[in-house]
Amino acid sequence: MAVLVRQVSILLNNLLNNARIIIICSLLIPIFQINGLTLFEKINIQKQLSTMNTELYNNNFNAAKLILLEIKKNYIGSEFNIIANYYLSLIEYTNENYFPSTHFIELALANIEDKRLTNNFKNNIITLAGILYYQIGLTDNALLYLEKTRIIKNSININRANLYLSYIYFQKNNLDKAKFYYYEITTNLLNKKETDLYLYLNNYIGWKKIDTKTIGYKDPNISCLYTENDLVYIGLWHGGLIVYNYILDTHRFIASPALVSDEIRAIYGTETHIWVGTSNGISLINKRDDTISQLDYFNNYKITDIKPSGSDVIISTLGHGLIRYNLKNNSYNQIVHNKNISTTFVDDTIVLIATYDGALYSYKNNYLKEIHYNKYSKKPITSIAKNKTHFCFATYGNGIITSNFDFNTFTVYNSQSLNTIKNDYFLTISEKDNSFYCGSLGNGIYCLNNEIISMFKVSDYYIGNDIQQIQFQNNYMFIATLGEGVLIRMIQ
Repeated sequence: MAVLVRQVSILLNNLLNNARIIIICSLLIPIFQINGLTLFEKINIQKQLSTMNTELYNNNFNAAKLILLEIKKNYIGSEFNIIANYYLSLIEYTNENYFPSTHFIELALANIEDKRLTNNFKNNIITLAGILYYQIGLTDNALLYLEKTRIIKNSININRANLYLSYIYFQKNNLDKAKFYYYEITTNLLNKKETDLYLYLNNYIGWKKIDTKTIGYKDPNISCLYTENDLVYIGLWHGGLIVYNYILDTHRFIASPALVSDEIRAIYGTETHIWVGTSNGISLINKRDDTISQLDYFNNYKITDIKPSGSDVIISTLGHGLIRYNLKNNSYNQIVHNKNISTTFVDDTIVLIATYDGALYSYKNNYLKEIHYNKYSKKPITSIAKNKTHFCFATYGNGIITSNFDFNTFTVYNSQSLNTIKNDYFLTISEKDNSFYCGSLGNGIYCLNNEIISMFKVSDYYIGNDIQQIQFQNNYMFIATLGEGVLIRMIQ
C-alpha cells in the first residue's frame, strides 16, 4: 500500500511539474514570437537583409533581388514583405526601370499603414512613390506623395521632396511654386544625382532679370548699380535712373530734367541722399522726400566714380582729376589734378586711384604716391577689389592682376598665361567670401579663388556676356550687363 501511495505521489508531482513547464512556456512564447515571427526568424531575416545591403553596396543587384524575393515568399503578411517590396522597387529605380519599380512600390503602399512598419520605412516608401510617379508621368500622384513627405513629422526626405516638387512645378511653368520649394532645398544633403538636378534648376530658377527694355526706357545697357536694403538703383548709359524694388518687383523712373543728365555713370548712397554721378555733373536725391537737387560745384563735370571715405565722398572725373568732398563742412579738396580717373578703391586704410592712361596711385595720410606696376600692364584699370590677403585689379586689355598689400608682388591672369581666359578685357571686380568675381567684356564672369580661376556660369536663359558691374546684397547677386539689363541670382 505504501508503494502505491509513493507512486501516486510521484505521478502527481510529475503532472504538477509538467503543468509548470507548460505555464512557463506559455509565458515565454510572447518573448520568442514577435509580431507572428519567432525571434530566431527575425534574426535570420535581419542577416538576410544585411547580406542584401552588402550586395546592393557592391552593385550586385541580381543577388540582392534573389534574397528579397525569398523573403517575400517566406514571410507573406509580415512587415518584412513590405520592406522587401520597397527594396525591390529601389533596385529597379536605381536601374531606371521605372514601371517595374512602380509595381513594387505600389505593393508596399498597399500595406503602408501596417503598424509594425517603422516610420523611416514608411517615409522612404512614400517619397520613392512620389519620385516614381513623376518618372512615369503621373505628376498629380507625384505631387500628392511628395507633399505627404513634407508633412511627415521628422521626415528624413524633405530635401528630396523639395527638389522634385520644385522640378515638377518648373516643368509645369509654375515658377512661383517652383521657386518656393527650390529655396527650401539644403544643397549639402543632396546626393550626386540630386545635385545634378539641383544645378539644372539653379540654371533657371535661381535667376531673374530686370529687363530695362520692357519697362519703358528702351536702354538695356547698364552703366552702374547701387543696392541698398530692398532697392536697386540702376544707372543707364543713355536712359536715366531706375529705382527697382527687387522684393516687391516694383520700380520708378527718374530722368532729365530732374537729373542733370540721362547718362548715369556712378551712384552712391549716404545716410540722407542718393548721389547720382552723370556725364554732366551730380544730382542728389533726398531719401526722405524724393526731392532732387544738384551740386553746383560739379556742373559740366564728367563723373566716373563716387566712393565713401568716412565723412568724405571721393569723386572721380574725366579731366578734372579726383576731388574729396567733406559732408560735414561742405568743403572740397583736390587730391589729383587734371587726370582722367577710371576708378577708385576706398577703405579705412587706403585710397587707390587708377587713371585711363594706365597709372595707379595710393593716397594715404594726405600723401599721394604712384604704384609702379606698369611692367605688368600698361592698360587702364577699370575696377579694384580687396579680399583678406590681396588687391585685385580688372584691366581693359591685360586681364586680371592681383597684388599683396605692400604692392611688391604681382600676379597676372590673362589669355597668354591661361587657356581659361578668352580675352583680356575686364570691366568690373567684386569680392564675396574671399573670392573675386571678375566681369569681362564678351566672356561673362570669371571667379578667382585661392589663385585658381574658373568660369562662373550665368543662366542659359540670358546672354550675360558683357558684364559692367557686379554687386552682392543680402542673399542676392546683382549683375549689370551691356545689352541684357540686370540679372539677379539668389545665393543660398
